[in-house]
Amino acid sequence: MYGAAYSTPPPPAPGRPVQVMAGALAVFGAAAMTLAETVFEILIFQDFSRLDTSGELATGLQPYLILTIVLNMLVTIGLGLAALLTIRRQQVGRILIWSVGGLCAALRLCCLSGIGMFGAINAAVGSAASDSDTSISQLAPGWEIAGSAIFGILALAAVTVAMIMVGLRPVGAWFRAARPAAPVPPRQPYRPYGY
Repeated sequence: MYGAAYSTPPPPAPGRPVQVMAGALAVFGAAAMTLAETVFEILIFQDFSRLDTSGELATGLQPYLILTIVLNMLVTIGLGLAALLTIRRQQVGRILIWSVGGLCAALRLCCLSGIGMFGAINAAVGSAASDSDTSISQLAPGWEIAGSAIFGILALAAVTVAMIMVGLRPVGAWFRAARPAAPVPPRQPYRPYGY
């Protein structure tokens, strides 16, 4: 009655939630789509350099496309690493998914890849077309432009799904269960009251 309370065994660790694997697969998919988009952007850049006889358009877009290609490669590496760490139950994997995934989404929405890239290319072609009869279809095949746009949109969708999946409550509980438990003090021998 006066002895140490019986210690209850810790609850069993929950199994890996389905959301973890779905999020990791979405991250791998986003990395693959980003890589495919980068390949199309390299092809577009080569065609711009080859078909722009004046050289003004290719020279103006060269730093822009090189920066896009480099950032897309870094995003691809970051997403692949994030997915591997998440599967291995490392909390840093989730943080990388949110940070690199946010960068991936921002690149596709407003800045360099996807919608932003095609806005910049159209503006550059429009300014070049005022001096000559240049159109975007004359500088790069339509299948390259369409492929880059499609893979950019798919990468955006996949990374958005992944960021939502790894933020769900069962995933958080699974990661918290991986933390080491607090040390339990040794049991004290029973001593009657007053001794």
